[in-house]
Amino acid sequence: MKDVLPREKLLKYGRSSLTDDEVLSLLIGSGTKDINVFDLSKMIMDELMTFSNLEDLNVTDLMHFKGVGLSKASTIISALELYKRLRKNKINKTKLLNPKDIIRYVYGDYLNVNYELLTCIYLDKERQILSKYSVKSSSNLMVEMNLNELLRRALIVKAHMVILIHNHPSGNVTPSESDLYNTNEFGRKLAEFKIELIDHYVIYEKTYYSIRFKMKGKIK
Repeated sequence: MKDVLPREKLLKYGRSSLTDDEVLSLLIGSGTKDINVFDLSKMIMDELMTFSNLEDLNVTDLMHFKGVGLSKASTIISALELYKRLRKNKINKTKLLNPKDIIRYVYGDYLNVNYELLTCIYLDKERQILSKYSVKSSSNLMVEMNLNELLRRALIVKAHMVILIHNHPSGNVTPSESDLYNTNEFGRKLAEFKIELIDHYVIYEKTYYSIRFKMKGKIK
């Protein structure tokens, strides 16, 4: 099944369905003859994650990327500034308090997807969302869980808690041995830095399996 483009995804499923890369691709608008807008957005996001404070970025920081001129850099910086101002006026951020909140939050990402997709959500101590990171499989096989990369991002955003979600396109949400092993390993790595792995959910449509509680559930 053909992947849904960001604009179409935004229209059909809402803004929360967009990944960070997709949001940036909509801001940039177009790529160059050497790199398309999606690859350019991913390259920028991968490097931006290494900055200690995104809010301190300026136009010059972004213009060192090939394909990002003054216009595109200004758009990105303006969006960051708008976000900063809105955040100051927002009393409460989105909280994920239970499995239904979590599955509903990522539901749009998994619609019309016939490959495995991994989502890692980073939360503060109040279970408010700090960041969301997604990785898809390069084929219809299992998505690769780079646990060290997931941990690196948790440390960058200063997460207190982490949630893992991935889908089984087959429809069988029973976790594999690899799923169980990766859950235990990631939980152990996080614990070394006093970060809690809340749960790892295997999902298909509105059905999910909680690896932590060893039970199946469904949202309505």
